[in-house]
Amino acid sequence: MYELLADAYVQQKNKPAAMAELETYAKQGGRTPATLKQLATLLEEAGRKKDAAAALDRLNYIAPQDEEMHRRLGDLWMDQGDVAGAVREYQAVLAQKPLDPAASHYNLARALRTAHKTEEAKEQLLLSLEAAPGYRPAQKMLLELSR
Repeated sequence: MYELLADAYVQQKNKPAAMAELETYAKQGGRTPATLKQLATLLEEAGRKKDAAAALDRLNYIAPQDEEMHRRLGDLWMDQGDVAGAVREYQAVLAQKPLDPAASHYNLARALRTAHKTEEAKEQLLLSLEAAPGYRPAQKMLLELSR
């Protein structure tokens, strides 16, 4: 029911009402991954990144094999300065053999660099370049860290 109402509100371009329905759904114990991802997207679009991260973090217990969720949550944690959370989420992405290993290793390297773990970051950058030798962001960061 919450999902149907939220979809109707989205169709009417009433995102605040859709978000309110989905927040109620989550508070009532809703566990459908797609619905909780939709809530996280609406929250993020509304500038409520902390709440979006909390919605995605809840999915860790419901759908731990969701690569997209781990990547999005890692990005949100990085934006909020929660480097340990970002490292954890990017490691979870890599544990699932992602479709884009170069970007996944690069994301982990970014988080490790922010955590002042330069040698570990370099190792991840080398793995990124092993997966895609021409991956410019990894090349650039590796040069910066090697200076």
